[in-house]
Amino acid sequence: HVTVTKYAKPGEVPVDLGLEDPDADWLAIAARSLETLETSELAQAFGRNTSEMTSKDVALTYAFVAFLCEGAEPESLAEGAEANALKYISQQVGSGAASSVVAIENWFGLPLFEVQLRLQAWLQDVIPPAPKPQTKER
Repeated sequence: HVTVTKYAKPGEVPVDLGLEDPDADWLAIAARSLETLETSELAQAFGRNTSEMTSKDVALTYAFVAFLCEGAEPESLAEGAEANALKYISQQVGSGAASSVVAIENWFGLPLFEVQLRLQAWLQDVIPPAPKPQTKER
């Protein structure tokens, strides 16, 4: 469900794609969305204001923040640098030093396309496989 904050009020963030279900697995929804998503669409999702986000944007950015918190490591980290992706990207964007895409690419040292591939791989690792249908034994 979408938590109402001063940035997201009821009705401002669309919830479909199954996001409205309180038991929905938002990571699985994001993974399905990423299967057909062009990198330019991901860049647009990262650049939208909260009130302009689509349901797909909400799921993707939710998954990306989870990825930043749990699985994001840059290609190389300068000695003494803090290994906190979310903090780095938030500071860069919040200060106006960089757009979200530039901050993401700078953090990872990779173009957004490769970051997208890492996100997809991470999602495959953290989403449990769907249960196999039971077959009747003879």
